[in-house]
Amino acid sequence: MQKASMVRSVQSLWLLYRWEKKRLKTEIEKKRRKTEIEKKRRKIEFNYSHETRKRKAEITSRVEINATDSATDEVRSWNLQELDRAALSRPLDETQQSWLLGPIEQKKKYVDLGCIIVSRKIFVWTVGMIVFAAFVDGFVTLIVKTVPRHHHKHPPHDNYTLALHKALMFFNAQKYLNDTSGVKSVSGKKKFMKKLK
Repeated sequence: MQKASMVRSVQSLWLLYRWEKKRLKTEIEKKRRKTEIEKKRRKIEFNYSHETRKRKAEITSRVEINATDSATDEVRSWNLQELDRAALSRPLDETQQSWLLGPIEQKKKYVDLGCIIVSRKIFVWTVGMIVFAAFVDGFVTLIVKTVPRHHHKHPPHDNYTLALHKALMFFNAQKYLNDTSGVKSVSGKKKFMKKLK
């Protein structure tokens, strides 16, 4: 009974997760599409304003050549300014709107890892930190392995230490020679005596 309720709760959580993931994706897509449409609209408006500026420059150059009266020049420039405002506020026709709503090729802002959706910025920072940590770890390991270790060598033995060592070997040999059960052959005793010398 408990297993069935746990399975149902896990399934409901999974469905809730999938629904939330889908909702987030659609919300992100709507925002992205909205910003893309706004960018394209600004671009079109800029192109229209650029064209009107060109026309205005052409007309003013003609006016300067043909005009003799400064009053007519002012009136014509005033009319050109009105024309510029009208070009900017002009509604878009169907072809321009369809171009605005066309397919969008833009870099995704989120990365779907299967179990979680992460923003691209956080994903890049996480991967970068892991790579940086691995690099630092490898660098430290390289330094530790290549730097020589300083083993302290024993100082050379003085005469007192050498004499003590020989005396101990002599007493051990005496004990060894008196104990015949430890050595099975005479040749073993001879080898040991040679070692002493």
